[in-house]
Amino acid sequence: MPLANRLRSSFARNGWLYFALAVFLVGTIVAGSADIGVAGTERGIAAATDSPPQGAAILSLFMAGPISFALLVFGILLWHSHKQGQLTPATIVALGTLFTGFIDPLANWATFAILNPEIPHFPLSWPWFNLAPLIEPVAAFLGGYSAYYMLIGLGSYWLAGRFLGSPHAPRWTRQKPFIAMFGAAFVVSLPFNLAFQLAWMEYDVLVYTQCFGPVLRVGNHQYPLLIALYDPFIYATIATLCLPDSQGRSRALVVLTEKLPSVRHENRSAASRQISVAVVLVWLSILTPISFFAGVRLAGWANTPVYDTFPFPSAKIYDPYGDLERAGKAGPFYPRAINNPGLNAMTDN
Repeated sequence: MPLANRLRSSFARNGWLYFALAVFLVGTIVAGSADIGVAGTERGIAAATDSPPQGAAILSLFMAGPISFALLVFGILLWHSHKQGQLTPATIVALGTLFTGFIDPLANWATFAILNPEIPHFPLSWPWFNLAPLIEPVAAFLGGYSAYYMLIGLGSYWLAGRFLGSPHAPRWTRQKPFIAMFGAAFVVSLPFNLAFQLAWMEYDVLVYTQCFGPVLRVGNHQYPLLIALYDPFIYATIATLCLPDSQGRSRALVVLTEKLPSVRHENRSAASRQISVAVVLVWLSILTPISFFAGVRLAGWANTPVYDTFPFPSAKIYDPYGDLERAGKAGPFYPRAINNPGLNAMTDN
């Protein structure tokens, strides 16, 4: 048998095993490479240290324990699939979200999102990951972000489904189920997203340094309202892809996979094809708002400071265009302060 045929046969028999081994290998490399803090780097202040995020015990399920959280969520989904005798739409979509963390450095760059440097993160010397303004959490690649997206996405799916299945739902929602579910899940997820974002800020997990558009002030925190529209795109996409057909499969994914070309005798709606389409759709749901915020940043419109006191004293403040310095915020800044030679000298000490 030719080598190509033997390899194809091997992947057909053991594809899930290879996939699991690849995920384990990536997770091991990521976990073993994690750094904590930024002292001694270009982005840090040598003599200062931060405390871990306040309330870390409360948030550890999402940030400090991404592996445990991911195992819990994926374990429940796989157990449910086992009971159903096939991969459920939620499990297929969850597998499609596993590597969404690869886009996160670009998302943080586009939105000026600064995360606590005491959170375990990728080395600042690693290309792509150092695109993040301060640090890029390893949680993004350990399944934590995927499980977080699925948790809120499935919650939005359930709540939206309750409304769409009620007698009060407009008649058109039955004729346009995909549009109806996306819109309803988007709206339902807005307060949940806002609550989590404010919690991250309250417990010193992240801060946004500058933005475009209206700002919501809650206590001592300022929150860019347009950011509230970012994650709901992802949650609504997940909810829409979880809509089942009469056989318990993802209605949207089956429709799309059956339109794709296939090799002879291949099952057009095979789980592997559905996962591939789910990956593309979930990535598009992330890249769509990222494109908007990146355009706003590059146009120079995101120049409004949105913090009172910078919460991470061990880190220099990300100010690539000098907007924060011109607004009178205290440094030191990263990259170098552009208008104040004395402040530049301070950042070198």
